[in-house]
Amino acid sequence: KELSGTAAEFAALTDLYGGNPLALKLVSEPIHEVFSGNLALFLSQGDAFFNGVGKLLSQQFQRSTMIEQVLLYWLAIERDFTTLEALQANAADGLLPRDILVGLESLRRRLLVERHTHPPAFSLQPVIMEYVTDQLVERIRHEVLNGQPRLLRSHAFVQAMAKDYVRQTQEQLIATPLIEQLVRIKGGAAAVEQLLLAQLEQWRG
Repeated sequence: KELSGTAAEFAALTDLYGGNPLALKLVSEPIHEVFSGNLALFLSQGDAFFNGVGKLLSQQFQRSTMIEQVLLYWLAIERDFTTLEALQANAADGLLPRDILVGLESLRRRLLVERHTHPPAFSLQPVIMEYVTDQLVERIRHEVLNGQPRLLRSHAFVQAMAKDYVRQTQEQLIATPLIEQLVRIKGGAAAVEQLLLAQLEQWRG
């Protein structure tokens, strides 16, 4: 990854991320881009921003463009390797085919997305999928509570035509946590139902 440093500095970097291969791959990109590959400089300053897998994933996600975040959300929803055609169909309302290709290439270069070659398909590593799923649920909850559910209108979180195991996983990891959080905040299922019905009525208008 074109990083430079002493054996001790490489050991310190490995210790910083507990030897996690994915974390080391992910952090190599900002070390190269922000610190010109200089491990000593990164270790003296960068660990304040990129220390730990959680902080590292947060930094990578926040650095992603709107298009890249849309693609990450769709890959988290799909839960499995997804073809380019399926991604283009999912994001057809808001993104051009060229935007999707550029976004995927950027995500692959930063090691946030894995590619299967035959046929070409894309997915997320488990730790990244878990993080993006949590971000997705948090953002939907925030938007619903604020009466501006953009993601709820643009993303199908539970897909009726998905394979059974995928749909069940979508229900367990996206829909159920979202509903449970809304119920806890609003004080009951009836209040959540009224909130969602009111927003549905606005869309009909």
